[in-house]
Amino acid sequence: YDTDQSELYNLQDDISETSNEAENNPEKTKELKQLLDSWLLETGADLPTMNPEFDEVRRQEWGTHPGRAQLMQGEILQ
Repeated sequence: YDTDQSELYNLQDDISETSNEAENNPEKTKELKQLLDSWLLETGADLPTMNPEFDEVRRQEWGTHPGRAQLMQGEILQ
């Protein structure tokens, strides 16, 4: 939800999720996204939303979140 980019992995061949196949399989990506969106609506899932009081200028005021850079790059944190 941070980037609004789709990810699609072939877990049979890529269990570590290292190769995002979303661009190579746009139809399957679209199909699965529609299924997920429908399921989220059906279940009344709470989705993350932007904080309306977020101030970009104050982002670093309290320092940085440990591991945030790795998290944003999709690396697995231990």
